[in-house]
Amino acid sequence: MFSTDSTLSRLKSTNTLQKTAFESLLDSYPDHQAARTALRLIEHSKASVFLTGAAGCGKTHLAAQIRKSLQKKWLLFSPTAEIALRIGGQSIFSFFGLASSIYVPNQHAIPTLSAEKIKILAHCELIMIEQVGILRCDHMQLIDVMLRHYLKSERPFAGKQMILMGDLYQIPPNLEQLDKKSIQLLQAHYSSRYFFGASCFQQNFKFHLVELKTNYRHQDEGFKDLLNAVRYNSIDENQLTSLNARCTQDHSIQKVDKIMLCSMPQTAEHINQQKLDALDGPQLNFKAAVAGIQLEKTQYPCDYILGLKIGAQVVFVNKDSQSRWTKGSLGTVYNIYENYLEISIRQRKQEKTIKVERFNWSVKEHQWDPKSNSYHLNTVGDFSQFPIRLGWSMSVQQAQGFSFDHIYIKLDRRNFAAGLTYAALSRCKTLKGIYLKRPFLREDIFSDKRIARFIDSENKKNHWSDQAYFWQQNTIIEALEKAKLSEQAKQQDVGYKLSEQAQKIEWQAADIQAAKQNLKNLEQKNASLLNQQAMHESTLNQSEKTKAALQMLLVFLLLVILSMFFS
Repeated sequence: MFSTDSTLSRLKSTNTLQKTAFESLLDSYPDHQAARTALRLIEHSKASVFLTGAAGCGKTHLAAQIRKSLQKKWLLFSPTAEIALRIGGQSIFSFFGLASSIYVPNQHAIPTLSAEKIKILAHCELIMIEQVGILRCDHMQLIDVMLRHYLKSERPFAGKQMILMGDLYQIPPNLEQLDKKSIQLLQAHYSSRYFFGASCFQQNFKFHLVELKTNYRHQDEGFKDLLNAVRYNSIDENQLTSLNARCTQDHSIQKVDKIMLCSMPQTAEHINQQKLDALDGPQLNFKAAVAGIQLEKTQYPCDYILGLKIGAQVVFVNKDSQSRWTKGSLGTVYNIYENYLEISIRQRKQEKTIKVERFNWSVKEHQWDPKSNSYHLNTVGDFSQFPIRLGWSMSVQQAQGFSFDHIYIKLDRRNFAAGLTYAALSRCKTLKGIYLKRPFLREDIFSDKRIARFIDSENKKNHWSDQAYFWQQNTIIEALEKAKLSEQAKQQDVGYKLSEQAQKIEWQAADIQAAKQNLKNLEQKNASLLNQQAMHESTLNQSEKTKAALQMLLVFLLLVILSMFFS
């Protein structure tokens, strides 16, 4: 006999259906059709997806949630080791063995991959590349070539489902480390520096472009309109005037906790060191603890050697698990100890001092496991340092992924790149939090026209028949999801009723068992009474025999007495 009490209690205590991780993730975007579309495509199909969107639309968060819920075997890559540390993936250079030099199709040999890495590529179902907007075209080309070569396939990316995530309208791929000849070589063989300059994107590679449009960072509609105008290079005179109204002299904002955004990392480092040197007191240096695989010092998420003084302004480079700070929170060093820092931080117009300890970033690699005949994303190194940088200044590129309450923008016209103005402005949550060193000119605000052409061409490639088919499939999937939930509800109702019936059967069985026990007790009691009755009857019989014997004795004695009397 089994008990259903716990099952019935559980069914009675819950009013929600048991859902998969994917269904729960889908429910977290009830009014976000683009996110739901991307999720369904990734989960239910083999279609490749370019997931894009403006700054602050939650691309990084969505990507992390997808990885948690995804049932497919995936690989996670990023264009740089620094980004890989932040997202918990592996850099493209590390896995594929790419070089910084230009790859020219059919003219340069492809890197050699180990047998283990080839097995990993063969077993994976999906390849994710985050921050693809800064991935150079020849590197994307080489990934395609290597996948085709080592997996013996003629299909783009060897038929693997590709999930590309990033914003093309922000910082472009960096060409600063290339010499003039290399740049000319790149221009001669590719249509643009961006990833879509790879030949497979110009030919038969089909993918769905999904753009996230819900902005979580910027709440003011006027500011969102201004950012979009800067993003798409459609700013009008009124918007430019509104933006340049934020131009002010530095002395007017001395009391505001702000960070200066500039064009070059070297400029930001120089400003930070100047500010630090101007503070009284000794400078204390904290060296990061590095274990396992060694990275270039420029690839770390914060300084390898962190120099601090009491009173130094710092910026947090990660999001605290206890929500004491966010990525981009500014603070002031209040006290310095050997193993921790005390940092004064302003939140919701209140000043508080928090204890900050070292944070550990893990260096990850996809590795083959012969025991399980599969692969895993393993930790092969660690980087431990206080999760802060000097926070008086950062370059716009360094500030990617950060959100600030107040910024002071000082961009050098000599180092402008497409999207730089948009990337800088979009770091701030509000227009009121932006301060400009100088007014923006129209020529300071521009985007690469090839990006717009690429996106327009991809939208046009989705002919009506393809779009109708896609939305038909999307509708079918959505209907199947609803049908599944309805079926789950029916099964839950049936389960509830079955549990009730099972409990009734248990109760009846218990009653029958009790009745049987009562009957047994009655039988035992009756048997005892019968035994007692038999003993009583035996005693009566014995008494009757004794009485008869006494009667016979009395008769005999009477006869003897009479015979003596008459004789």
